[in-house]
Parts: sequence; structure tokens; C-alpha cells
Amino acid sequence: MADPKARFAEFVDKLDKSAYSQAPIVQKLSQQSGQRPAFVILGLVVVAALLVMLIFGVEVMSSLLAIMPIYESIKAIRTKEKDDDTQWLTYWIILATFNLLETIFFSLTADSESSRVTTGVFLYFIARTVFLQWAASGRGALTVYEKFITPMFNAIDSQVQKFQNVKQH
Repeated sequence: MADPKARFAEFVDKLDKSAYSQAPIVQKLSQQSGQRPAFVILGLVVVAALLVMLIFGVEVMSSLLAIMPIYESIKAIRTKEKDDDTQWLTYWIILATFNLLETIFFSLTADSESSRVTTGVFLYFIARTVFLQWAASGRGALTVYEKFITPMFNAIDSQVQKFQNVKQH
């Protein structure tokens, strides 16, 4: 897999050649600013994302960003390759684990001061969104899976196996 800079440069090149770069507003802003159409598009996306966050909240923005992993997962199911299936299945495992831990944390702190602080912090949902987007890109989900989920699963699975062996005897 190419390094992040090369992947970003490839993405920008594709964006420059896409139909989006031909939109009149993009062309006009590109000419006025002297920037490549791809950077104008990325700027518009950032402005739109900030507006969504300001108007509807960061939680809505975080939920809307799930569209890309859903789309990519459907594409992966339609291919014959196994690697993309593994990547997206791993992403959904990370998301489910993250949501489970988040639910447990908020349930345990529901009556405490930390709950009001954590749920009210704008930065929490930004950090959550950034983490989940990182997990959706490249090897992010696989890295978390290999370093955290696998050891945790192995520890739990060994206990389950012991319990099942005791129960069978």
C-alpha cells in the first residue's frame, strides 16, 4: 500500500479529473483563488461539514460520515477479492466495539459529573469522528484490530473455552 502522501496526491489528481471539478462554481472559485479544482472541492466539503456541525451538531456529522464505509462495504461485497472484505469487516468490528465501550462508559457515568462533562464536550465527537474516519481509511481498522481487539478476544475466548470444557464434563 502506498504511503499517505502518495495516496492523497492520487486522490487529488482523480478529483481534479472528476465531473465535480467541472462544476461552474468550482471553476469560478478555482480561477479566482488560483487553486486546483480539487482543493476548491475539498475546501467546500470542509465548509459544508463545519456548517452541518454548527447547525445540527457534531453527532449528526459523525453519523453522516458513516455513508462512506457503508458504500465501500457494499462495493467490497461485490468484488471477488478477500482483502477489501477483511478491511471493511474489521472496520465494522471496530465500530461495534467502540460503540459498546462508549455505551458502557456513558451508562456507568450517567449520574456522575464526568457524564455531563463528557457528553457536553464538543471535542469528544470530533475526536470520535476523526478516529472512525482514520479506522475507515487504509489500515486503520486492521491496526486497531491487531493491537487491541485480537488480544482482548483471545483472552475472552480462552475463558469461554475453559467454561465450555468444564460444562461438558
